[in-house]
Amino acid sequence: MRRKTQGDVYMLAINQDLVDEYIARGLKEDVPYEDVTTQAIYMGQQATVQLLAKESGIICGLAVFERVFQYLDPQTTCQWLVQEG
Repeated sequence: MRRKTQGDVYMLAINQDLVDEYIARGLKEDVPYEDVTTQAIYMGQQATVQLLAKESGIICGLAVFERVFQYLDPQTTCQWLVQEG
């Protein structure tokens, strides 16, 4: 892993293949049980999502969050209104 900076925050560059492996495992785990999240995903549909925090805090994991959706649909885009860290 390499370190990269974003503003004054130092972050470790994530290993894309490793992240994709974990995403695949998580999705495979959910599919047989048809949990609520799995049932909410429909092929070919488009949606807009807003995430709202109930309290102030520090956000982390934005790249992984975004990658989950890009894993399912490479055309997915995210517009972040906050910075990580």
